[in-house]
Amino acid sequence: MTYFEEEKEKKRTKTTIHLWFGVTFPSLYGLWVNAAKASIVTCLPGGENIARIFGDFGRESASAFGCVRLGVRVLGFGRNDHVIDKEEFRFCWQKWIKAVVRPVSALIVVDVQNDFIRVIPPINRLLNEVKFDMVVYSLDWHPEDHVSFIDNVKDRPIHHTSEISSEDAQVNDTVIFDVNNDGIPMEQRLWPRHCVQKSWGAQLHDDLKIVEDSVLVYKGTDPDTDSYSVFWDNNKKSQTSLNEELQKRNITDVYICGIAYDVCVSATTAHAIEEGYRALLIDDGCRGVCDADIQATKERTTSSNGLVIHSSQVKSLVSGRDRPPVLAYKLALEISKKMKKK
Repeated sequence: MTYFEEEKEKKRTKTTIHLWFGVTFPSLYGLWVNAAKASIVTCLPGGENIARIFGDFGRESASAFGCVRLGVRVLGFGRNDHVIDKEEFRFCWQKWIKAVVRPVSALIVVDVQNDFIRVIPPINRLLNEVKFDMVVYSLDWHPEDHVSFIDNVKDRPIHHTSEISSEDAQVNDTVIFDVNNDGIPMEQRLWPRHCVQKSWGAQLHDDLKIVEDSVLVYKGTDPDTDSYSVFWDNNKKSQTSLNEELQKRNITDVYICGIAYDVCVSATTAHAIEEGYRALLIDDGCRGVCDADIQATKERTTSSNGLVIHSSQVKSLVSGRDRPPVLAYKLALEISKKMKKK
C-alpha cells in the first residue's frame, strides 16, 4: 500500500517521511491537509482521495495519479532511498504544494481595444466575480509607420526570398522584409492599419471594466518589429514590462483572454508557459481569426502542460478549490529546472 508515515515517537527532533510508490498515491491527501500543522500524516485508503485533492479535474482526469507521482519524482525526492527528510518536505511544501493549493493568479486581458472585435461580457463577468491578485490589460500601440500595416508595405525593402512582392501584397499575406538592408529576412503578416498610438482605435473598449491598481502593458511600439505576445516582440529582441510585473507580485498562474485567439492570445499563452507560469486559456473569453489556427492554439497549450478552460471554471481555480494535476506537474517541472541551474 502507498503511504506517508511520520515517525513521531522514535525521532521527535528529526521527522522522516517514508514515500512508497504504489499503483495509486492515496496518502498525498493526508500529507497535504496535515502538512501545515506538522501533524502525523495518515494513510487514507483508496485512490479516490487524489480526486478529492484535485476537485473536478481529478475526477475527470485518468492521469491524476500519474501526474502527482511524476511531479514528486521530477523534484528528485525519495528517488534513491524512498525517504523524504524534513528539509526536503519543507522545500516541497514551500515551493510546490503551497503554490498548488494557494495559487497567486493574474488575469491578462489581451488587446480588447476599439479597433478589434468585441468580447466584453465574459471578461467583465470575471472581473466582477473573481478576485485576481493582479489584472493586466495589454494594448497594441503602433506608430504610424508600423511594419505590420498593409499601407506601409512599400516603405521597406522586400527580401529576395519573399514569394509575394510589395505590389501584389494584400491583407493577411505574409511577406519577407529585409528591414535593415543587411540580408537578414524577417517574415511579417500584413494587417489593416490598427491601434495607432493615441488614436481612438487604440483605446481600451469603453464597455470593458477597468479595475483599480491594474497594470497596462504596451506592445508593438517598435516600427520595424511586430509584437503579438504581451511578453516579447515577434523576434524576441526585446521584452515588455509584463514578466517583471508578474514576478514582483509572485504570480504563479496566469489566466489569458482577449483578442485575437490565434494571434496575440496564442503568442502570449506560449510565452507564459516558456517563462514558467501555469497558463490557463479562457476559451469563451477569446475571439479569433481562423478556426484551424484556434484549434492549433488549444492543442499547443495542452501539449505544453497548460489548460484550456471555460470562464465558469475560473473562480474555483483561482480560489484553489480545484487543483488540476497537470498544473501541479507543470510547477514541479519549473522548480526542477531552477534547482538544476543552482
